[in-house]
Amino acid sequence: MYAPAGRTVLHCVRKGAALKSAKELDVALDRDVFMRGLIRELASSLESVVGLEEASGYISLVGQSVGSHINEAYTTALEVPRLTREQVADVLVDLKLRIKGDFFVISQDDEKIVLGSRSCPFAEKVLGRESMCMMTSNIFGTIAAQNLGYARVDLEETIARGSSGCRVVVHLRPDLDVLDEPGREYFGDARTPTADGDAGVAGVAGTSVTTGTTGTAGEPGAPSAAAPATGEPGASGEPGAPGRTCTGRAAPTTTGG
Repeated sequence: MYAPAGRTVLHCVRKGAALKSAKELDVALDRDVFMRGLIRELASSLESVVGLEEASGYISLVGQSVGSHINEAYTTALEVPRLTREQVADVLVDLKLRIKGDFFVISQDDEKIVLGSRSCPFAEKVLGRESMCMMTSNIFGTIAAQNLGYARVDLEETIARGSSGCRVVVHLRPDLDVLDEPGREYFGDARTPTADGDAGVAGVAGTSVTTGTTGTAGEPGAPSAAAPATGEPGASGEPGAPGRTCTGRAAPTTTGG
């Protein structure tokens, strides 16, 4: 090799070695890793720009839509108009297993379904990103409410907040003192029967509001995402109350990760 005067160029090539192509490289990247990373970065950007509560509200809108599609897929496959409580519990576990989330039923009765999880579908990408847990809350809440009339999802423990696993409680009956309870409420179609066979809680299918001490529906939030609490008589004829009357889409507040 030509070298300018006064300079020495060392050109060493290992005998028999050749440049590797990109496809031969040991890079931890596939469709699953890419999608999980993409969702984490989207959640991170939202949290840094509008805050945790409003970011959770935006993600909730996506979760409700996904929950409706998943519910339709299962009811169609099972050839039933709606799922029973036992089927709802079975579907919640099955859908998570299909996306690599190790969920299981701890207990269930007419009052609530309690689920645990040893791993998250988002794996390590969920750590420190509590807004991503709204996907679980809204998918579970939407499916339960659309089939059983009502649901309040309480994310008692989450991997995102540093727990070794998740504990999710899906309450199936409205509480008169629900404003003092943590979780996010979901309302199904007024014609949806409850476990007793009576008409379920009247409301808009797939809608949700947040309850608990950290916020109620109607607080300022993300544009076009807030579900204001009007205080007017609800669809069931009972007086409305902040955090329980839902007139639009998901409220942008959250009580869990």
